[in-house]
Amino acid sequence: METIELCMLLLSTLAASVQTYQLREATVYWDAAQKSVLLKEGVMESEGGAYGFFNDTLLLSGWGVLEISAGHGAGSTQEDETTFFLAGYLEGYLTAGQMFSHYSNMYPQFLKDEKVLNPLKRFLSKQDQWSREQVRLRRHSDPLWKHLGLILAQLDGLQAGAARWAKSKHREPLSAFALQFLNGVGDLLDLVPSLTPRSNSSSAAGALRTPGMGHCTALIKVLPGFENLLFGHSSWYTYAATMRIYKHWDFRVSDTHTATGKMSFSSYP
Repeated sequence: METIELCMLLLSTLAASVQTYQLREATVYWDAAQKSVLLKEGVMESEGGAYGFFNDTLLLSGWGVLEISAGHGAGSTQEDETTFFLAGYLEGYLTAGQMFSHYSNMYPQFLKDEKVLNPLKRFLSKQDQWSREQVRLRRHSDPLWKHLGLILAQLDGLQAGAARWAKSKHREPLSAFALQFLNGVGDLLDLVPSLTPRSNSSSAAGALRTPGMGHCTALIKVLPGFENLLFGHSSWYTYAATMRIYKHWDFRVSDTHTATGKMSFSSYP
């Protein structure tokens, strides 16, 4: 009898867990005249500037799944910068809830000493300003800076899309610093210790901490005929960072220096 009751409990738990996911679809268009984004929820229209879905299956499989296609519609005449902005916008809108939660989870993991907050904000702000200035000066003569400009356009779209979602939920949007924080976790592992002055050391005043923990272990293998590159990795990270998303991007990029517009990778909100 106890065995039957246990089986029934497990089945009911499994049935409940299967329902703990939400599929969200959307398409975005760029209105050049109004310089604004037209968002259509619940549909994936291939003629859109970007379209895709987010399947929140974290509690079912341990991963959410995001898939975005951008730049393939509108007669394929969309500028690359617009393509990346719309791709970021759509991702930001579809995964904003996860971004808010991930920021809330990770902030106390890194900023245990509030004295490091302002130095960190200044550092990230200066890096952002410098990068945008280099893009402005060199984007037409150097493929590296042109592609960095596309990444920054995607980041701007990410913030704008998340802000659109926050407005619909009557919440304060994520700040530019929050977006830099979420996208700079790998750098924060070095920056936070470096920007935090020692408080109980006999060394000179203002001495800086040495870096602490690392992040990730990777295995990489090239197949014998060089037909593919296989890799895997383990995060070796804190439990607070388990809001993972597997992302699939398919962007049409017209720039001839671009090796590919398709990527699939493990990531975070």
